[in-house]
Amino acid sequence: MARTPGRQTNEPDEDDPILQVDELNLYDVGRTVQELAAQLRGIADLIDNGELKRMITEADEIGVDEVSEHVAKVADERFERTLTGLRSFRRNYDYWERVIAEYALTKRSMTQREVARLLGVSTATINRWAQHPVAIDAKP
Repeated sequence: MARTPGRQTNEPDEDDPILQVDELNLYDVGRTVQELAAQLRGIADLIDNGELKRMITEADEIGVDEVSEHVAKVADERFERTLTGLRSFRRNYDYWERVIAEYALTKRSMTQREVARLLGVSTATINRWAQHPVAIDAKP
């Protein structure tokens, strides 16, 4: 199978980038999905780890404006970090979704239609990804 569309050989030219999928195996796919899940859990913990809820409850019970303002500031900071974390997660997720789709096409011999259906994206998207594989140096 050609490394890139239109190439008639399995051997890459020296100038060609190393494709991310060439460095990936099934174990790596599982580990990557676990890392993405851990990243998302970490983002969620910024505002849903119980500590913030406790702080808000205590501030309401105390009823002191300065304490409530401090808790509101902490909540705002955590929410901003959550949004920033989600942006980072999305970039990472988009990258790995694409690499894993390429893996399914090249190393698992799945069809573009199968991969598109399983990921919930169009076959045109999968086709575009297959035509422009991700190089290692393109990592987010």
